[in-house]
Amino acid sequence: MKRNFVVVFGVASLLFGGCTYRTPEVHVPAVVAPFGGASLEIGKVDVLDHGDAADEATVDEVRRLSTELLERSSCDAASAPRMRTDVRVWLIDKYGMDEAMQEDGMAALAYWAAPLGAGLWEEMLVVQVTVHRSEHDDDPIIGFGIGDRQGSIYAPARRRALADAFDHAFFDAAKNALAAR
Repeated sequence: MKRNFVVVFGVASLLFGGCTYRTPEVHVPAVVAPFGGASLEIGKVDVLDHGDAADEATVDEVRRLSTELLERSSCDAASAPRMRTDVRVWLIDKYGMDEAMQEDGMAALAYWAAPLGAGLWEEMLVVQVTVHRSEHDDDPIIGFGIGDRQGSIYAPARRRALADAFDHAFFDAAKNALAAR
């Protein structure tokens, strides 16, 4: 009886809580970067946390994650011209086990599902990308994207939300670039 309860509780938790094993891929349309995301170089990074400037550790984390996500995004662009991409991130909302534990100690029961990839944290953020196609680009490509994702011990919520927001922002930038033609 006890084992059946644990199995049913585990399956229900994963079905309703979701599994988060991997980070979504960032797609960079050719209109934005003809040589793919690997040709984009992160320039200036601004991070706002609920309207205020974020601390240096958060800015460094966003810069590191942004660089990693763009390097993985598409083609091999070793000889491609580098295009500077400025990034502005607004951290909107974050909720996880720490906040849940402050409301109700029963949230600790969800930790048993962490090795199974259960979504224990959630983050929402907005990204603005500004792609400068040359060093003296007076007409950069700008796009906005929203990311709202759950995260686990395998794929952190901020990384997943940032990848989702970048994906949306680059497609918005492509739409804006095509509309300007």
